[in-house]
Amino acid sequence: MKIPFTSIYLIAFLFILSISAKAQDNDYVINNHGDTILCKIKTPAFGGDPRYQPLNAPKDDYTKISIENIKEYYLSDPQVAFRRIYKDSTGKGPNPVFMRPLERGEISIYLEDVSSSYAGAKGPYTVQSAVWFITKNSDTASAIKTAVVGIIKDSRDNRKDVLAELLKDKKGVYDKFIKDDKFKPRDIRNIIHLYNTTPK
Repeated sequence: MKIPFTSIYLIAFLFILSISAKAQDNDYVINNHGDTILCKIKTPAFGGDPRYQPLNAPKDDYTKISIENIKEYYLSDPQVAFRRIYKDSTGKGPNPVFMRPLERGEISIYLEDVSSSYAGAKGPYTVQSAVWFITKNSDTASAIKTAVVGIIKDSRDNRKDVLAELLKDKKGVYDKFIKDDKFKPRDIRNIIHLYNTTPK
């Protein structure tokens, strides 16, 4: 029995689709050369650097995920990525850290998890928060938003000006941002998503 030519194409397409869907179930790292390495990633329970083992590598041959050698890594469970980003808000030059992407596009939002400890009447306590950083066509980011007082030294108006400057090349989006005059996390994410999905 002859198999129709279109059926062969359909079978091949479904096979490729199933392979790519399976690949998304794997952890991966991206090295400095841009190579994507499918792997298993172990994250220590009590801090420390995660480690990865390429698929089909000898057992228990794990390598440290270091800020110097890895640009990005992805955990399939709980489906979260981390990208090497350079903070330019330190006052001492760019400081590379791994951050979680919240919005990716021409303008991207990344989250850096921070812990702040305070002395209280009933003893010390810790506040967990995320600082929002934005980038535009680069890996160097500026802090734009946080819930913890004192982490970002720039004033709210200065940070709004930084975001407005990034939006200027899409006049409709820029005009909306200026007119709405909103700067809550949801508003920032919405305006950046609008920018990323608006053609020039």
